[in-house]
Amino acid sequence: MSAPPSAVARLRRSLLGAAPAVALVLVFGFVVDAVASPGDRQTAINLLVSIVAVLGLQVYIGNTGVLTFGHLAFMAAGAYGSALVTIPVAVRASQVPDLPLLGDVLMGDVAATLFAGLAAAAVAAVLGVLFARFSGTAAVIATFGLLAISNTLLNGLDGVTGGAQGLYGVPRTTTVAGAAVVAAIAIVVARLVRGSRLGLRLAAARHDELAAAAAGIDVVRVRWAAWVVSAALLGVAGAVQAHTLAIVSPTSFYLTPTFTLLSMLIVGGMRTVSGAIAGAVAITAATEVLRGIEDGFTLGSLEVGQAFGVTQIAIGLLVLLMLVRRPNGLLGTRELDERRAAG
Repeated sequence: MSAPPSAVARLRRSLLGAAPAVALVLVFGFVVDAVASPGDRQTAINLLVSIVAVLGLQVYIGNTGVLTFGHLAFMAAGAYGSALVTIPVAVRASQVPDLPLLGDVLMGDVAATLFAGLAAAAVAAVLGVLFARFSGTAAVIATFGLLAISNTLLNGLDGVTGGAQGLYGVPRTTTVAGAAVVAAIAIVVARLVRGSRLGLRLAAARHDELAAAAAGIDVVRVRWAAWVVSAALLGVAGAVQAHTLAIVSPTSFYLTPTFTLLSMLIVGGMRTVSGAIAGAVAITAATEVLRGIEDGFTLGSLEVGQAFGVTQIAIGLLVLLMLVRRPNGLLGTRELDERRAAG
């Protein structure tokens, strides 16, 4: 029997496995940034933000097998955190005059994005002490409660979040190339988690929680670690999104975006990083096509009017189809490089 791979071997394998996706994302980002129209650049940024957010979900859901509906609370924490430290001081004072602590603090984009990730991770570290203990139906209900509480706070804390109208005046500084760099880093992080000792322990607990605990794995602790890393990635995604839209509001982090991101993960395959990326690309492409149909179109002599709701209905049907016909998603349970290595 061959010895299990060392930590160095696992690291090398993870980095090599991530390399093609990283290269593709970077080439895509820099090329689109250089030659595309403003509308296409916006679409590309939306795709890259989705990739970062879905990878955040994959780190937790894919590795633990525990479904969560609450992680957009951490994306909101990142978006609002980054907004509050980058909005010009005078504008910020007019929106949230009673905001404590920040005073005249003003950060650049990179520092604000790091701050957003750390803020989301810090919130998750506290909440994870409780939520990492849940699995199955309890996890679904508890994390949906987290999402509802988060939305209530975002709408109700006018002095911190700007209430239902949100915060405006966020510097619109995100470029396609910059978003691609963030997405590339997220890919590496997700692959490192999956291929690390932590990932192996999470996989063991996903397959059989009782057996993993009997083998000495602290299931709650490893889930907590994945929960925090997952939240950090979503916090970073929130920051990048905030500096794309120039505004943050509670509706950006509630039911519809939660449904969209989970759809991406289900369609592509939640067990793999490659699947998460594929799902983000597939749903983003489908959304762009379906929005054109929603707006109405002309086909020869046939004129079709607006049809609101087509996008959500079609994506819902696609998710149902995938759950029935390919429950492991488009790319299944193995990364693309793992399939090639297996011959």
